[in-house]
Order: sequence, then C-alpha cells, then structure tokens
Amino acid sequence: MSDQGNFNLLVEGHPDPIVRAAAEWPAYKAAHPNGINLTIGVVADPGTMGVYQPPVMERAYRTAFEQTMQDQAHGYANAAGDLDFLTNFGAFAFGSEQYTAQAHDMLAYQTLGGTGALWMTKELLRELIRRDEAGRVPLLLDPGYVNHQHIFGAEEFNVATYQHADPATGAYNHHAALEAIAAMPAHTVLLLQVCGHNDDGADRTKTQWDEVLDAAQAREAVIVLDGAYLGLARGLADDIYPLAACAQRGLFTLACLSASKIMGVYGERLGALYVLNARRHLGDAQANNIDTTYRGNVRQTITGVPRLVARAGALALRDPEFLPQLSATRRRIRDNRIAFSVGAGSAAMGAATGWGLFTRMRAEGFTPDQHTALLSRDLYVLDFSRLNFAGMRDIEQAAWIGQVVADVLSNGNAA
Repeated sequence: MSDQGNFNLLVEGHPDPIVRAAAEWPAYKAAHPNGINLTIGVVADPGTMGVYQPPVMERAYRTAFEQTMQDQAHGYANAAGDLDFLTNFGAFAFGSEQYTAQAHDMLAYQTLGGTGALWMTKELLRELIRRDEAGRVPLLLDPGYVNHQHIFGAEEFNVATYQHADPATGAYNHHAALEAIAAMPAHTVLLLQVCGHNDDGADRTKTQWDEVLDAAQAREAVIVLDGAYLGLARGLADDIYPLAACAQRGLFTLACLSASKIMGVYGERLGALYVLNARRHLGDAQANNIDTTYRGNVRQTITGVPRLVARAGALALRDPEFLPQLSATRRRIRDNRIAFSVGAGSAAMGAATGWGLFTRMRAEGFTPDQHTALLSRDLYVLDFSRLNFAGMRDIEQAAWIGQVVADVLSNGNAA
C-alpha cells in the first residue's frame, strides 16, 4: 500500500442497489429492447413507459413557470419553503379538518423530497434527544427502505428493527412490531412507514395502527412517520390515518412526507417536514429553538429549497382534478397487483394482500440462478426480490410477469 501522507483511508460508502440498478438500466435496455424495469420505485406512464406525471401537474408546471417569469421570482426562497405549498400539502396529508385544528402547534418546512425531510429530521433528533448510556440515540424502525439505515446508521443512533413481514405468508407481522415496541427503552425514536410499505407492501390496518400508537404512547416514544405514497395504497382517507391519529393524540411527531411520487416530480425533489405538538411537549422556547435550528441547517447546507416545483405543487393540490387523477393511478397499480398475483399463483406470497407499489417475492431474495434467469427473460429486477407494480404497463403485462416469475421460482432457470 502506498504512503497516504496526511490523508485518511476512506472506507467504502453505502452502495444503494436501487440507484445502482437505475444507472445500469440503459445498458440492460440496449441488450434487452423488450426489457421491463421493475427496480426503481416510480410510476410508469402506460403509454410511453416513461415516468408518469399527472396531467394536472403538467398544467400546473406550465402555469407556475409563466408566473415565475412574470413575477421574476428568481430570488432566494424562505428557509421554511413555499408557505402556499406547505398549507395545501398539510391539508392533503392530515385532512383539512385535522390540519386546521393542529395548525397552532405545527412547524412546517419544504424539503428536498421525503429523503431530505428524513435527513433534516436526523439532524434535529441528534441534537434534541438525550443519549443513552452508550452516548447514542435509541431508534426502532420499520425495516425495508434501505435509506433509513443509511441516514440513521451513524454512530449517534442505536438502530434496532424487527421482522416486518411473516416470511411464510408475506403478511405484516403485527405481533413482532408490538413486541419490539414494548421492549424498546422509554423515549425511543420510533420510525414508521405510513403506507405502501417499501419494500414489501405489507401495511397496517387502522386497528393495528391504533395498537401500535397505543404501545408507542405507553413508551413515550418520539414518532417519525415516513410517507412517500399517500393516496397510492388503500386510498387517501385510509393512507393518511396514522398522520391524523398522531396529530389528534397529541404525540410529538415528525412527519417526513414526499410529493415527488404522487406528482411525478422525482427529479425536482418535492417534500415536506411537519413537526407536530412541539409546544405541547417541549414548551414555546424549545419549539422556537427547533425552528431556528432547522433554518440554520438549511442555511448551512442548501441555502434554500426550489421555488418553481413548490409553486406548481400548490397549484396542483388546489386543482379539483388532482384527487381523481391520483385515485386513477392507485386503481391502476392495484389492478396490476391483482393480475400479477393471479399469474403468479402460489408463488406470489404477499403480493395479493399487500398495498401500494411494492411486493417482496422472497424474504431471502432471489437466488443467483433465479436472478440471472429473470434478467434473461426481459425482467429487470433487484436481487433482493422487490418488484414494482407501478412499473408494469397494464394487467395483461402484469399477469405475464407473474407467470414468468412463478416459472423461474419453480424451475430456477431461464428455460
């Protein structure tokens, strides 16, 4: 090894398999012109198979651009972001009535997608939460989304998890979740996915949410809710239930929400962080300090959030066509899920009972032979076996994909 002088040796970073798959997709597509991309979690346009953007958002973008040029609104954004977007997105995510009732004790910030909200939450919690005897913040999270581990896996956090889905059935493992919450130290940070669970689609019912929040409340947990697919799982009223429930219960909650998926603006990264019940739990002075700390973090990192996409998002949320178009997308994803499950038969495991974009075919992932076989049959899939139903063109294609996956899982080869 050569002398590194004054430099430390870097350890390898966290390679994200989904980002890597996206980077390698063009080469795969060139070799497989009929290839179907089931890796990255985007909603595909069934006509072009490009990224789908609701028509209402397309119109909103054009209007927002024209307004921005007319107003010459090219200056710095408010550190909190676009207040019009935050108000409309808050009413969407919590329900208008609950959002209005909660507004007196809610801090709201526009973020760079849901991931940006999670990152800013991490920065707040590492300063706010008292450490355990080892000097770390205890955190229990819903497993699945790889970025949670990467964001909160720093030395400041002591991350624990549980087996989210029953490996035999693919159904949500409610008993394991309640056991894990009951065993965690008091005041632990509890990170829960709101709906359309990434990576297995195994969501909680309202009754199960009530039981989870009861258990969390008994442990005086700090709640972090990650909601990236509101309106794309069971439907908006059901999907936002845990958000409204945390607000109504008065729990200290940080809601990390993405608008990137439901509006088709993945590249622009549109999201929000809502901090609920801070004054109730911490007092006015500390709530104000959360606000100034957050604004300081914005100034020291990104300076300000994008203005154009937020203005477009606010316009779309006010458009009466937005919710019907969102519902139509949800139904298309659901239809693909059901058709796939019929095609796959007993191999589908939890696909039929899950919700939202994803299913995970095997808890242990595909074997190398199975993965190679699927790739050879024009199915571009992740080796850990998460599939995206929103990447399927229609129910005919979804049923065919189900049959291919079942065949490969039965035979383990490309024949």
